[in-house]
Amino acid sequence: MRLKALGLILSLGLCLSYCATTGAKEAKVYRSNLETMLGKDRQEVTAMIGNWDFQVLDSWQAENPDADTIKQHNRSAISFSESEIQGIFAQEGKYEVLIFSKKIETDSATTGEIDQFGTSVLKDAEYTSEVFAVIRTVFRDGRLASHRVWPSMTSTSISGGFKRIK
Repeated sequence: MRLKALGLILSLGLCLSYCATTGAKEAKVYRSNLETMLGKDRQEVTAMIGNWDFQVLDSWQAENPDADTIKQHNRSAISFSESEIQGIFAQEGKYEVLIFSKKIETDSATTGEIDQFGTSVLKDAEYTSEVFAVIRTVFRDGRLASHRVWPSMTSTSISGGFKRIK
């Protein structure tokens, strides 16, 4: 049983590492293009991101947000750090945060056991993981103030993962 779990983890890891290297190259392009767009109008920036086939995953707005307001909107893997909160939201203004995602690939792995006669002994289980590229943009008074790109992130990471209820 441990060997099956190890095999599943290794196969998913290999698939995700391939996506990460492919996504890393594209992420460099996204970062460099977004860097040139700092201070540009929201419509211009979102149109460019839309041309890359990204869709809006989440958005929120606040005027002069404090740290607690920002933390309420944080998602676990794409959250703002304390230093980002202090640096990005230091100036007063109307802020809009847009999070974009683009599905890169779907990975799946199947587990099961076959006996010496070639028949299935244990029920096969299939595990599927969707991999996304994610862009987080922050607009202050309608102009791009900050951005961050994640080249490869699973759907579980974006949603916050599984939480154990006690």
